Amino acid sequence: MIAKIYINGMIGSTESKRGVELQDVVSQIEQNKGAEQYLIYINSEGGSVRVGKLIAEYISKLDNAITIADGFCASMGTEIHLARPIHQRKIKEGTSYFIHCPLIEGFSGNSDELAEASEYIKQTETAMLNMYHKATGLNKAALSGLMKQETSLTPEECVSLGFCSEIVQNLELKAVAFIDKEIINTNINNKKMNLKEKIVASIVKAFETEEEVKAMMVATDNGELTFASEGEMPEVGEEVMLGEEIAPDGNYTTEAGFVIVVVDGMVSEITEPEVVDVEAMKTEIESLKAQLEEATAKAKEVEENAMATIQEEIIAFKKEIQSKYEPKAKKEEFNKKAKELTIKEKALARKEELKK
Repeated sequence: MIAKIYINGMIGSTESKRGVELQDVVSQIEQNKGAEQYLIYINSEGGSVRVGKLIAEYISKLDNAITIADGFCASMGTEIHLARPIHQRKIKEGTSYFIHCPLIEGFSGNSDELAEASEYIKQTETAMLNMYHKATGLNKAALSGLMKQETSLTPEECVSLGFCSEIVQNLELKAVAFIDKEIINTNINNKKMNLKEKIVASIVKAFETEEEVKAMMVATDNGELTFASEGEMPEVGEEVMLGEEIAPDGNYTTEAGFVIVVVDGMVSEITEPEVVDVEAMKTEIESLKAQLEEATAKAKEVEENAMATIQEEIIAFKKEIQSKYEPKAKKEEFNKKAKELTIKEKALARKEELKK
């Protein structure tokens, strides 16, 4: 996934206006955490030196980030743009790149305060000069002159002077105000025609045939993609729209399972859904059921055998206990209180027993 991060407007906030803060950039990165690449678009007139340096320092640590000057990039905006190595710095065509010496707006004070402010400005100017020198490799004297005369550079000049490595084509659609004869005579069957030209050609065709213009559309998990070619799916290499804007980079999955990969507003790849062999799945399910039944039967057999073994062991144990049990002989109790009889008394007792 490629994530787009935007730094638009003033860097830092004032009492009357809120600008872009470090947390705004961090929040966008965190919302797209795990992206393979971050495209950081900078359209800013500059602003707070402190906030700009914090943002630049943060971006310098993002190894998979590319900075792109977009529309207008000036002052601290350029420092943020230059936070990445030159091969990871680009500029959109038509962008104005503005470098100048730092300023303090709306400041007033006594001579000592003005002197102190002047010293601070000088230090900031030196820091920016060193930053430009390190980023571009240009001579400091040349850079200092460019800063003092407040220079606006074209994208071509930015590339030649080392501020960036590449000019990016602006693919955004502009409003069509009229249709001239040249466009009407354009061969609409040209396969290399871009999306803007195809839309214009469709309008022309509608005027000629008095038919309603219909854009092709496919529903995805990220919204409805529209495209100019005929068919249920866009073609690889074709530009696609999401609503009224060029579709953002990313993956779009259709209801049928097709994955449309969009890069720079164009379809780079379409992956077909995996075909499921229903019959093979049914066969596999039946096989699994048979295996489950067999395993259940075996488990039941093992359980029954185990219970039988336990019963046999219990019976054998009971028999063993009964065979070894011997009751103890009862001992006659000795009556300590009984009086021992004399011989005469014994004889009389015997005689009485015989009479009975």
